[in-house]
Order: sequence, then C-alpha cells, then structure tokens
Amino acid sequence: LVNIVGVAALVFFLRRRVGGIDLARISNAVVRITVASVVLGVVAFGVWYALDSAFGRSIGAQIVSLGAALGLGGAVYLGSCRVLRVRELDALRQTVSRRSV
Repeated sequence: LVNIVGVAALVFFLRRRVGGIDLARISNAVVRITVASVVLGVVAFGVWYALDSAFGRSIGAQIVSLGAALGLGGAVYLGSCRVLRVRELDALRQTVSRRSV
C-alpha cells in the first residue's frame, strides 16, 4: 500500500512538473512487462523444478538448477519483451551499446 501511495504521489507531482503523463501508454507498458514477467516466472520455475528433480538438493545441484533457471528465464524474458514490443527494451539496448563503445 505504501508503494502504491508513493507512486501515485510521484505521478501527481511529475504530472504537474512536466505538464502531463500519458497514463494509457504507461499502463500498456506495465501490462506487457507483466506478461513477460509471468512467462519468465513460469519458465524459470519449470527449469528449476525439472533440474531439481533430476539432480537433487545438494549445494552443487542447486547452484546448477538455479543458475540454469535464472539464465534461461532471463533470456526468455528478453525474448518475450522483444515479441511484445516493450519499448523500454530499446532504451536498455541503447544504454548498453553506448557503454560498450
């Protein structure tokens, strides 16, 4: 609840400062990112569960299971964002490409 009130206050003050915010566009982005996040969660859990069942619960096995789940989940998240045309992904790509130059 505190985060919701905080975000609402920030939107209110930012709107006053910049003269308007396109809430429809922001809502659209939030929905797309949420969908990509759900896909990430499903894939990461599925990979972890399958590897956990196959390798067991030792420390080494958990490192492998979790690492694979995070890696594949992250790749699927980025792919989902690309398929869903999340514009913030382009901003991230531009930022990374500027830093690598």
